[in-house]
Amino acid sequence: MERLPLHIVARLCLELATEDDLSSWNLIVSWPRLWRATSTPPSRYATFLANENFNVDTLFWRPMFISTGGDVAWFPPIVAAAEEPCRLVWRERFLEHMRGPLRKARTVARCLLSQHAPFMIPLPPPAPAPASASASASSSPTTTSTTTSSASCGSTTAANTTIVSSESASSAAVCGESANTGEPVIEPPAPPAPLAADQLALLAEGAIFLLRKQPNVVNVPLPVVIVGDIHGQLEDLHHVLSLVAPPPRNSFLFLGDYVDRGRWSVQCITLILALKLLYPSFVTLLRGNHECRQLTQIYGLFDECKAIYKDDSPWSRLCDVFDALPLAAIAGNRVFAVHGGPSPDLHEMDDICKLDRFCEFPHAGLMTDLVWSDPDPSIEDWTFSPRGAGSIFGGHACGQFLTASNLHCIIRSHRLVMEGIIWEMDNRVCTVYSCSNYCYRCGNRGCLIILQEWNSPRDTSLKPNEKLLADGTILVREITWTARPEYPHQEEPDRH
Repeated sequence: MERLPLHIVARLCLELATEDDLSSWNLIVSWPRLWRATSTPPSRYATFLANENFNVDTLFWRPMFISTGGDVAWFPPIVAAAEEPCRLVWRERFLEHMRGPLRKARTVARCLLSQHAPFMIPLPPPAPAPASASASASSSPTTTSTTTSSASCGSTTAANTTIVSSESASSAAVCGESANTGEPVIEPPAPPAPLAADQLALLAEGAIFLLRKQPNVVNVPLPVVIVGDIHGQLEDLHHVLSLVAPPPRNSFLFLGDYVDRGRWSVQCITLILALKLLYPSFVTLLRGNHECRQLTQIYGLFDECKAIYKDDSPWSRLCDVFDALPLAAIAGNRVFAVHGGPSPDLHEMDDICKLDRFCEFPHAGLMTDLVWSDPDPSIEDWTFSPRGAGSIFGGHACGQFLTASNLHCIIRSHRLVMEGIIWEMDNRVCTVYSCSNYCYRCGNRGCLIILQEWNSPRDTSLKPNEKLLADGTILVREITWTARPEYPHQEEPDRH
């Protein structure tokens, strides 16, 4: 038991107030003679009110949850004297948080997220078309259909869901098109510049600190938004976070391949790491086959870091982050989420848990298969992959794995899908791809999916973009979009 002056404890509580998952800290604070009954209801997040110098002659704050080894206590609003001592009992994790790299990393993450925030807000709908134009459009159904299709860059198939913005109204504003008036296309603004090298190092250090504490297989509760490959296309990442409310309003599961191929790999990975740092319990990041040193030296991230920073140290720090990423996740105890797929060496989930993932991918084996494997409904068991790494699994192999693991389906990414999503093997394997117009020339759609619990009768009518999994206990909602307008590519200043 260590006695601390109140102003020190005030600083500690201010840091705790920035945590989104207070249940992860085993912390007990006792305030002698300062408790006072109040009818104010508890609140999950604390609001700390004090002047900038922490002069605690009078100190106020609102209710705040604190985990006490499973039970939850909360602070009522109090007025405390500065000289009143208080006792703080902490454990190792709290000390690591206060003395570790998270404080500075989260400061960088907050600043970065504020720069990206304007790009993640859906634009307002465009002004209504003149009456004459709408009349002429209504007289020609074929023309109307074509116009809607061409103007809806980024339109979704789930615009009528409550958690998705009305993209059919805002997509024309995003693209800047007006089929009725013939107005020119509005070029999207340039995205935020990459982080400075020292800030990127702080962000990476904080991310490694968090990721190394996660298991190889992460349990993710429902509901959750599942995002496939991004591949350095910041336009799609911003669009995903504008379609569905970003964390902490929704939980996200990213399936890997955040970098390479696209023009904005540094901005993509730093934004995703910032979300993870600020909302660790709402964002789960998995490792893809491109999260390694070998592929990033060939397909873009290394060259991008050299062009921006004139040094390969930022690339090396990001590769250290990649080494710490978990390999798989189980969503709602029924869905296996992974970048590639299962492996002939995978007999039970403990096989993944026993892996030492903090390294570069080996040439073959279970760890490599998890990020490189692909499904093929035309075969039954296993065969070699034409990619040169990983395996191809068929329907029988998939069924054996799911039955042995007591799971219902596999959700993966890794493979380009022209419609953004494809279900195979009797809806037991789903491939979702969130990178629209891959490499800015493939013309494919992007997609994300939302998993949530379903308690209604199975005969309830579902929308065309919805389906039931796991014996009707999980609702899957698909949201697709067409190619996003490309951000103008600019030369970056010297940041070494």
